[in-house]
Amino acid sequence: MGLEFKSEFERNPINSAPSPSPTPSLNHCEAIQEERDLMNQFLEEMGHAITYDLWKDAKAEVERLQKLAIENNGFEEVE
Repeated sequence: MGLEFKSEFERNPINSAPSPSPTPSLNHCEAIQEERDLMNQFLEEMGHAITYDLWKDAKAEVERLQKLAIENNGFEEVE
């Protein structure tokens, strides 16, 4: 009478079976990239790409200032 070592799957085959992870198809990814490229082209042609870049920078600055206010209780360090 000896010890019998089993793998995890042999001990519990139901819970150990790998579940298939949903992966988007290659065509779906290409469709998303094409849509993104089309939106970028629209922004460029309408002159809104610069507006978007300015908005993105302003939003990042607001988030930086909010984080700074939380970390320093509203005080900004002066060098």
